[in-house]
Amino acid sequence: MHLMIFDPHNRGHYFAYIRYMLRGAACAQRVTLVLEKGISKTEPFQQQLLSCVNDVEVKPEIRPGVFNKGKQLLEEFSAACSRHKPDHIWVPSGDLLAKYCNLAYILKRWRFPAGIEGECGIIEIRFHRPPRRWRGHLRHIFDRTLLSVGPWTRLHTIDPTVFTWVQARGGRLAKRLELMPEPVDDFTPISKEYARRSLDIPTNGRYVGSVGAAHALPRKGSDLLLEAFARAKLVSTDRLLLAGPLGDKLRYRIETEFAPLYRSGRIVVLDRYLNDSEVMHALSAMDVVCTPYFDHMGSSAIVLRAAQAGCMVLAPHQGWFADMIPRFELGDTGDILEVTALAAALEKTLERSEGFRVSSASQRLIEYSNARNFARLWAVRIRERMGLPADNEIRTWEWVLQALEGGQESGR
Repeated sequence: MHLMIFDPHNRGHYFAYIRYMLRGAACAQRVTLVLEKGISKTEPFQQQLLSCVNDVEVKPEIRPGVFNKGKQLLEEFSAACSRHKPDHIWVPSGDLLAKYCNLAYILKRWRFPAGIEGECGIIEIRFHRPPRRWRGHLRHIFDRTLLSVGPWTRLHTIDPTVFTWVQARGGRLAKRLELMPEPVDDFTPISKEYARRSLDIPTNGRYVGSVGAAHALPRKGSDLLLEAFARAKLVSTDRLLLAGPLGDKLRYRIETEFAPLYRSGRIVVLDRYLNDSEVMHALSAMDVVCTPYFDHMGSSAIVLRAAQAGCMVLAPHQGWFADMIPRFELGDTGDILEVTALAAALEKTLERSEGFRVSSASQRLIEYSNARNFARLWAVRIRERMGLPADNEIRTWEWVLQALEGGQESGR
């Protein structure tokens, strides 16, 4: 069995998916990993994938920047299928690619060569949410219909709210859509003091903060968090931690507009790319992890990792956040995407964080989300094709829901 993994993205978050999936690919006799040209020289590749690809054919041959250009992306994918002639294909994050493949399939312009099966991960699905405008209803109908047809054997979502909505309505998409966890690595909780010492940051006081590689993106809300922290009525030892590359604009604001807080040590920054261990230490150092993301509807690995670290989360009451955080008692949600509201929420949540403990249901959610389980679920179909026995160690979404009182939903 020859497996091809195709991913045109160039950021570390996507590489984490590939790294986890390679564990599930161990049953294949041959694995080809098709990536963007020049990617093997980047820091995310060196950190995330270099140690995992010794037995993998790495083919950096995708034109740079096509991950958001549908026509060119389909051309690259079609060429890779023809060039490498795999038996099975995994696309970790293929929202745009799936749509263009399905359109080409409907128009009879492209389909998989005979004998190939393909599975595609869909990260951002919104058609189960009320649209903002009337035109959104038409877009949602189009998106649902388009995903229902096409050459893919299976489509995978990491959002339980999407999966539950689709399964309740049945039809072709319900038969094709599978639920995957948002994957996280193993982690043994450590103390806040130990985490802070390991990062060489002040050990006293309470910390609120944000962790990630995209602080420079406006939708991540790091500017909003910075302004709200400065306005919040907090004690002098409360600190803001921004961990991950800041970008020029945010760095400039901290060094000028917020210089007094920065010089006093109340704003703490780790302005660099963080490896997985450093990410977990940064989360463990905090009392509250804040995710003030704008227009974020899908799942969040940071929330799950914060739960692993035993840290409370503060997030907008929208999308996946609004459903999962209250259900699994992971922290607070609210209308926080405005400075005054977020400042007030920071005051309240920091006070509540002292007695925070993860629930038994969230412990099951973390076990379900383990990267090994993610790999096992991706490997289900390829194991079937190879005639291998079913993997009895798989944790299902239904198993997670059994930990919730009265939880009667079902799912893989």
